[in-house]
Amino acid sequence: MAAFDRIAWLYHPLMRVSGMPRRAAEKILAAAGPGRERALDVGGGTGLVAERLLASFRNVAVLDPSEGMLAHVPEGISVVKGRSQGIPFKDRSFDLVYAVDALHHFTNGVPVAERPAALEQAVNEMLRVVRDDGVIVVIEFDPTTLRGRLLRFAENALGFGSLFLAPEELAGLFRSRGAEASVEQLDGLSYLCRATRKARVMVFGTFDMLHEGHRFLFREAKKHGTELVVVVARDRTVERVKGRKPDFPEQQRLAAVLAAPGVDSAVLGHEDDQFRVLQEFRPDVVCIGYDQSAFVDELPARLAAIGLLTRIVRLPAYHPERFKSSLLKRRGR
Repeated sequence: MAAFDRIAWLYHPLMRVSGMPRRAAEKILAAAGPGRERALDVGGGTGLVAERLLASFRNVAVLDPSEGMLAHVPEGISVVKGRSQGIPFKDRSFDLVYAVDALHHFTNGVPVAERPAALEQAVNEMLRVVRDDGVIVVIEFDPTTLRGRLLRFAENALGFGSLFLAPEELAGLFRSRGAEASVEQLDGLSYLCRATRKARVMVFGTFDMLHEGHRFLFREAKKHGTELVVVVARDRTVERVKGRKPDFPEQQRLAAVLAAPGVDSAVLGHEDDQFRVLQEFRPDVVCIGYDQSAFVDELPARLAAIGLLTRIVRLPAYHPERFKSSLLKRRGR
């Protein structure tokens, strides 16, 4: 980052009068939408874009590896020295994560063969620190345009080690990680990629004789994310926990759950370790029923053991005097 340290004194005043920070901030605010509070500028340099977001956010932070650049960040903005491959914030810390004309610099100083993996890690980190309902906005130079090709040639000739991604290449990186991504061409040089993180919600249960109470559980759980995964207990697990076999075999219960509205996927649990699905699916939210108790006490520790900051949400009841499996069975319904 020595090159950026040396040019920071000139870069800051030139960019301030260029109009670019204002235009970028306007695009970012439009893409992010209202109701955001915390923003992170990855590779934010001297904080000129961040400065224009202060009026719309309670907290704005700039992350950059160059001390020279960070020395010019205006007051009121949090300053953090670091690289995009290891963002020093907890999971789901920000409503908005953005990068302006910086993505290609995330590979500066990285050996050629390692640059694609370094850029992928940066995308992973951006997805990690954005909240479930948050937005990632990347404004980047388009190497498929004439001006973009010239810029790529110039930076490589100067030895920056920059890696430029075409619009669909960047969108594809986000999509391959379960995010939704769209691309907008801004001019003859730049594009904007907007990505939203899909929040995965998981629920557990036996779901013996699927009824309206279960469907209510699925609807309420889906409100906490965009993807609902239902884990159906194995026959042997039900027998061990409840002391009796389920009325319906596991494959039949699984099929019924898969057919329920709002369920995106359903899987059978593991007989040897009921928590292994947490490692396999890494949910953002685990929803538990109002009266659910099996394995619930162990849940926080098991999530922490595999490094997940998953939220646990206790869902409300839905007419338990009418829709409860044990009552329905006694009534023969």
